[in-house]
Parts: sequence; structure tokens; C-alpha cells
Amino acid sequence: VLPRLVQTTMDEINRFNSNYNITTKSRYNRVTEEIEKDLTAFNSMPVHYALSDRSMFIMSGMHSRTEMLDALSGDATNLKSVSRSASDLVFSEPLVMTALAMGNFAEETAGSIVKSIADGLQLPTGKSSPKASILHGEVHHVTPVVRLTKPIELRMVNPRPGDPNDVTVVSLINGVETIESQVLLGILGQILHTVTYNELRTNRQLGYVVEAGYGRLSNVDYLSAIVQGTALGADKVEEAIEVVFSKFMVKRLEKLTDEELMSYKDAMTDSLVEPPVQRSSEVGHFWEPVQLGGKCFHRDEAVLRYLNSTLVSRAKLLQVWKDLAMPSYGHRRKITVKYFNKKVPPQPDDMDVKRSMSKEGIPAEDIYRLVSERSVSSVFRKADSAARLKLAEEGGYYPLNIHCHLSQETEHALALEALQKKASAQEALAEPLLAALGKRAVEVVEAMEAEDVVTMLKSYAMLGKKPDSVLLNVLGDRVKDSAKELSPEDLLEVLDAFMQLRSKPQDDVFDAIGESIRKAAPRMDVGNITTVINEYLILEHSLDDGLQVALDRRVHRIAPYLSAAQLNALVLSYIGLWRSRLGLNSDGTQQHHRLSPSAYSALLEDVPGRLALASLCQRASALAPKMSAVEVVAVLQAFKTFWTMAEEAVQRHGSSNDEVKLKEMQRMQSLGQTLLGALGDRLGSVAMELPPADLAMILEAYAAFGQAPPPYTLKVLVQRLQNVVAELSADDVARTFAAYSKLKALSPAESS
Repeated sequence: VLPRLVQTTMDEINRFNSNYNITTKSRYNRVTEEIEKDLTAFNSMPVHYALSDRSMFIMSGMHSRTEMLDALSGDATNLKSVSRSASDLVFSEPLVMTALAMGNFAEETAGSIVKSIADGLQLPTGKSSPKASILHGEVHHVTPVVRLTKPIELRMVNPRPGDPNDVTVVSLINGVETIESQVLLGILGQILHTVTYNELRTNRQLGYVVEAGYGRLSNVDYLSAIVQGTALGADKVEEAIEVVFSKFMVKRLEKLTDEELMSYKDAMTDSLVEPPVQRSSEVGHFWEPVQLGGKCFHRDEAVLRYLNSTLVSRAKLLQVWKDLAMPSYGHRRKITVKYFNKKVPPQPDDMDVKRSMSKEGIPAEDIYRLVSERSVSSVFRKADSAARLKLAEEGGYYPLNIHCHLSQETEHALALEALQKKASAQEALAEPLLAALGKRAVEVVEAMEAEDVVTMLKSYAMLGKKPDSVLLNVLGDRVKDSAKELSPEDLLEVLDAFMQLRSKPQDDVFDAIGESIRKAAPRMDVGNITTVINEYLILEHSLDDGLQVALDRRVHRIAPYLSAAQLNALVLSYIGLWRSRLGLNSDGTQQHHRLSPSAYSALLEDVPGRLALASLCQRASALAPKMSAVEVVAVLQAFKTFWTMAEEAVQRHGSSNDEVKLKEMQRMQSLGQTLLGALGDRLGSVAMELPPADLAMILEAYAAFGQAPPPYTLKVLVQRLQNVVAELSADDVARTFAAYSKLKALSPAESS
């Protein structure tokens, strides 16, 4: 039966291709009338059209109803052009056959049927031969998707006449789908669905259609929330969805238990391993890899391997969610579609949005991100191919990649997990072996190469097994004797291993490591310098003067080339360093020991990092004109912390030498005032983007440095404070008043 059916079908196709006049005018008119009727009728729920409009913005090849109606009624569309469309639009291009054969017949039979189709297709006169066209063409297996560079929003009237509903669709685009993203976003989609439905449907009753979850457009995946209803306008519903994203999803993920996570994993596993039970589902099960040119037939096996590993954890889900829905930097790739039931209202005012979100208990940084996104979003009044072309010109398209395998990083992690499981199962057997190896290591340590000693320490740290004191001491002695043979990276790995083992090296080991690092300091990069300081601080060992000076000189040399982030990290390290030298705890309180007045006076004359801090301050001043609002706040906060701590320490220690005190405080204030002068203009440019808490800190910084802000900067800061005063916490209000009183005392005329 099947061969006869194929032959009959091929005969009809060939008859049509060989005779453009076979279609009658009446049939053509009837078909076009039916198409026009379909394009002008809106019989489905409006949410279906909203989802189509969302896809319209980024999916290549889609056209709006208006565009298709224009094409249908245009001069170019007529009986002749339609009759020739297969020839002109399909057979004029190179082709590749895609076929799926299913049923209880032999593979040879299936092959012969597919071959009969390829050989039996007769192309219109003047076209390439069937064999050349079908067997040697190349096609795209993946539909290109536009890469967004900023959030976009569609605002239009509900296209369904007389429908009273508003519709809101908020989609967060992730990027090209990987096996890892399919698993992580798939689980997040399950959780998002439940959280969104419970909050927006059950608790707030915003609509009878409330959906959320994971989806994919071509090779790009996303998470989305959808609400259709009459209770609230689309703008307010978007705010409610953002509350779910910023508040309720985070709470749910933070409280997710291991049992709940396993239930989500089981649900996804069941959906992957359940065999198709109907003919249509069987076709769908196999069709995608066939459509992709025979790729990814075994993709589900890789999905299951990753899904059932410990790599998919609550912490990982929370991290992925925050990166997608609450990124620390940059704007989300967010598509918002809003249908309004009568007319499109003006966009909500920023202050209204802030008040609403603040009442919902949304953190200030998340409110700041939302308002910041609004300022850069592109707003459209209709969705069509012209809008998509504009977006494509800005961001281009995602790569047409299909990921059939796990990333190399994930494969390595899975391999390590397998080894750890195996090691855990054999741990009881391995303990005697480790003890024997440790005992033998004590005997042969003198014959070990320096790198082998480093490897042993790292291995013990990786295993989480602390060597016995005898082995640890002999390994430390070997490091001391061979420190000059080791690279700075090896020495830092030694210190890192001691940290992980929660063991502090002997002083003479530290001295040898410090001397080798001192000699290597002129070649060290900023990352290694920061690591050296931080590891010494964590291990509670002071940098000797020679090492301190060498690091300071290196920082002085590389300071002009640092980024704002590198600069900020170094300043924070030096804050910890000076805290340690002054005998202060991390919160600024005094440790049990206290410097004598004479010792403190000597310390003031040789502040750790004086040369480096001055260079970092100069670099910060040079970077200021190009800093973002976030960078301005971070750098200013770091320097303010340092100088406030220094000033309090100067006052706290009872040096009888007031001249030394005054000299040091004047030096610190001079550096701070220089930095504030450079940051002043930039603050004036970015102040309107700052969260409320940062405004209080900025005023505190000016007060700490004994300098009032420049008039223009002060004016903008005051304006920004007036805009966000309703969002200030009790602590923000108190800090702002305290800073204001200090500035008032410094310069009554300016600060008023």
C-alpha cells in the first residue's frame, strides 16, 4: 500500500509542477478568501497572539498578520505567481532531503521508498536536475534568532475585538541552549511555574490564565511568565511578575530541600525516559534530530547524566536564576508584551514603580536595576518583521550552534564526581594506604623535588585530609629549603594548601616563602599580589618589611594599568593589611593587644602600602571620568573605609606626639581630597543612577575627607535624594543626617 500511495502522491506533485495552469481561478479565489478570513479573525485567546508577537521580534522568517494581508492583496500575488511559487521559491534553491521512516517494514523497503521520492520528483522546466538539487544542496537546520542588546517592550491594544482582558508576557532570554541550560532552566521553569501560579493566580487572583516555565525558540532558550486577566492593568501585572522574579523565586530557591530538588529531577527524568505512546508523539520524538541533519540522536543520554549528578544543586540553581533574572551587571535580555483592553496608557512613572516595588519589599539594588532597564528599553507599538530587522541591526543573530554534548568543563566535573564517589566508597580501604604513604613520605622527603612537595600538599588539601604533624612539619621544612626553586604560583599554592588544611606554617617557612616572593615581586601581576596579601592575612602572619616594600613598589609600577575592579580589590587588601598592623578586628574594634604610643608613632611614619596607596589613589583619579556608577561607588567606598579606619586609629592610639598625628591626618586628607576632586565631576554625571544607600555613603565619604562636594555635584546628589527619599531606610536617614551635619560644619554656605 505504501509504495502505491507514494507513487500517487508523486504523480500529483509532478502534474502540478509541469502545468502552471492546472489551478482554476475559482479555486484560487476560494483559497485566498479563506486565508484572508483566517488573518483577520481573532478566535483564540489573546494570550496566544501575545506569544506570537513575542516570537515575531526575534525569530527570523516570521511576518505579522498585517504584512501577510498586504502581501495577499498586493499586485505580486495572483494566480500565475502562486502557481509558479513552488518552482520560483523552492525548486530554484539547492535542496537536501529530510526523511523519517517508521513502521513494521524492513529498512531496505524504507530506503527504496525514500529513493523513489528523490528520483521520482520532476522539477519544472529550466530548473536543476532532481539529483543535483536534492543530493548536493545545503540548508540551514536552525532558524536564526536575533540577539537582543537591551530590553524591549510591546505596548498595544488587545487585538481581539471586545475582549476585556489585559495580557502580560515577560520572557527572559538566556542564549544558545546547551545541555546544561536545558537541565537547569528546565528545573527552574518547574519551580517558577508553581511559584508564579501560587502567588499571582491563587493569592492575588490576577487572572484566569497564569502560566510560567521554560521554553525554546529555535536553538535559544528562555524562561517566561504569562498573565491574562481583568483584575489589573498590564503595567501593574508586569510589576507583580518582577516581584515573583526578585522576591518569591529567591525565597523558594533558598529554602529548597534536597528532597524537593530530587522530586523535580525525577519529574524531568520521567519526561525524558517515557517512551512515546501515540503515533504523533513517536514522530515528534524522532523528528528533531532528523530535522537537524541526523544530529543529537543520543542527546537525552547526556541530559540524564548531567541531571542526575550533584552538579545540579540548589546553589547552582540559585546562581543561574540570579544571573538570568537579577544580574549584577548589564541589562537583561528581556521581552515584554503587553496588551491593554481599551487603549494604551502612558508608561508608568519611575517614582510610581519605585514606590510599588519598595512596598513589596524588593531590595534597593533590584529596584535600581528595574528603573535602569526602563531608561534603555526600546518600546514598540507593533510587532512585525521591520521591528525585528531593527533589532537585528543592533545586536545581530545568535550562532546557529546545536549542542549535542556536554561541555568539556562539565565532563571533567562529572569525571571528578565519579572519582570522588569511587573514592568515598573505598575510603575505609584507603585510610591505611594514606597512612603508609605518609609514613614513607617522611622517610624520602629529602629526595623529593620541590614541585613534588607542592603536589603532595595540594593533594592532601584536595582530599580534605590533614597530614599528621610529623609529615606536615617535614613537608614545611622541605618547602623552606626549596622555596627559591619554586615559582610565585607554586608558593601561593603552598599557602593555599595550608589554608585549606587549616594549618599555619612555621615562622621560618613563612620567612623562606616571603623571601622568594620578595625576589619575584617585580614580575608579579595584580592577581598574585592581591592573593599574597590576602593569604598572609587569612593565615594571620605579618608581611615582613622587605616583602611589604617589594609589593608596594610593584603596585606603584602597575597601578597606571589597573582596571577599576583590580584597583578596588587591591585597596581592600591593603585595608585588611593595615587593620592587622594596627591590631584591629574586621569590624574595627580593638584586638586584645594594643600598640604602645612609641610603636604607633613609628607605624605612622611607615604606613604599610603608603607608596602603593598613593599610586592607587592616583589611578582612581585617572579612571574616574570613565567609571560607571557601580565603579564610582565601589572605589569610593573602599578608599573611604581605609581613611575612616585610619583616622579613627590615629585618634584611638594615645600618642603624645600631636605633631605626628596632625601630619599623618593631613597626609590622608590630602590624598582623599585629591580623589574626591577627580570623582566629583563623574558623580555629578552618574548620581541619578545611584541607589539610596549609596547616596548616604557618598556624603559620609565627603565628610570623612573633610571636604564639601562641588556645588554641581552637591546639587545633583540633593536632587537624587529628593527623588528617592521615600525609599530611604531608617539607617539611611540617620547616616544622611550625620553626614550632612559634618558637611554643614565644614562649609555652612555650600552645604546649605
